[in-house]
Amino acid sequence: MIWSLLDMELCMKRFGYFEQIKHGQVLGLSVLAMALHLGASNAMAMGDGGNGCVPSIELGSGTIADTSAPLFGLDIDGDYAFVVDLRRTMTAIDITDLSAPVMVGSMSLLGFAPFTRNVRVVDGVAYLTRQVTEGADFAGLLLIDVSSPESMSLMSVSRVDSAFNVEVDGNMAYVMNRTNQLHMIDVGDSFTPLLIGALTAPGVITDVDVVDGIAYMICEGVGLVVADVSDPTSAKILGSFEMPNSTLDIEVQGSIAYIADSDAGLMMIDIQVPTAPVFVDFRTIPNGAKQLSVSGDSVHVLENASDNNPGLWSFDISSGIPLGVYRGTSRWLNNVKAIGDTAFLVFQDEGSGAVEGLKTIDVTNLCNTSCPMDAPCPADLNHDGVLNSFDISAFLGFYNAQDLRADFTCDGYFNFFDLSLWLSEFSNGCQ
Repeated sequence: MIWSLLDMELCMKRFGYFEQIKHGQVLGLSVLAMALHLGASNAMAMGDGGNGCVPSIELGSGTIADTSAPLFGLDIDGDYAFVVDLRRTMTAIDITDLSAPVMVGSMSLLGFAPFTRNVRVVDGVAYLTRQVTEGADFAGLLLIDVSSPESMSLMSVSRVDSAFNVEVDGNMAYVMNRTNQLHMIDVGDSFTPLLIGALTAPGVITDVDVVDGIAYMICEGVGLVVADVSDPTSAKILGSFEMPNSTLDIEVQGSIAYIADSDAGLMMIDIQVPTAPVFVDFRTIPNGAKQLSVSGDSVHVLENASDNNPGLWSFDISSGIPLGVYRGTSRWLNNVKAIGDTAFLVFQDEGSGAVEGLKTIDVTNLCNTSCPMDAPCPADLNHDGVLNSFDISAFLGFYNAQDLRADFTCDGYFNFFDLSLWLSEFSNGCQ
């Protein structure tokens, strides 16, 4: 719901706030008239601004040589980050110094089919998939030795038609393809992978997380599908939870599956009973969500914004309370991996072949890491010590943009309760 200044005027009349006298000013219709002329959009230019909150949390960034394709896949293994683009290259980046990530090696994937969906790196071995296209020499699962990032080398290949994503758990690689199948490949011997079994899902599997022999898949047009894959030769579906929107990424932590929903944002599903997943809660994210990463007590979610300065949102995994949001200057953020207090972001500032690479972010120092109610004068949103029309305009701007500075109840939702609490603080004035 979008609030306008007229809505605010009517609401303030209803609760009698126009009759309040604060700081020697009568907050009446004349003040609202000023705010009406300012417009809610001006909130972005006041104080520290609506989406202009950019604290000093960027630890560093490293650029990658022209790959002629957008960067997408990302994983971390020890002191190195591995990034793949959508066409032809995998790049190794030394992240020993978080303030100065540096490219140390790359491997051409020419000769294999394009469109790498993602990469997983476990104990010096990278697993990635390539889709089959006309004229391509190979499509399927590639295993690459990255133990020496400066000189990466191909170890083996396993053909899986239309493969586009992979997950690894123990000695098993789970390869997803465009024909609704989950291929289970034994990679105990990296030089001779062996297909053990396959499971047909009710829709195209976009991502999967495997925990203790249970696969949690998100399928196009279906939602969450849970399967027993403890015996790959006889894998079977256990249950499902319908989700109407497009779901792009999943990660399981404890008894909760965290899912990036391209429309709604962050979805949380209780999977204690695999045969009957149950909805727990959701958190709205502007433009929806496309990637997420769980680290410690937090889940970090990439906003599904295209060409629009997307944000990285962080939430407490036990309460769902938003911890803050990072908005830098990059035009695109394509993937995220969080390790401890650091989030690694694949970024692209302009079109193909322009500035792109890896950013390191301190996720302990995000915008609005404290509840707005913790401020000395919560209703003073432009921090000038006076409550007036500028604060009204600022609140409306933050609220309509779903900026956490309008979440006065600190519950991750933007609704009338936030408005009511802000109005109450506005009425109380700055003590």
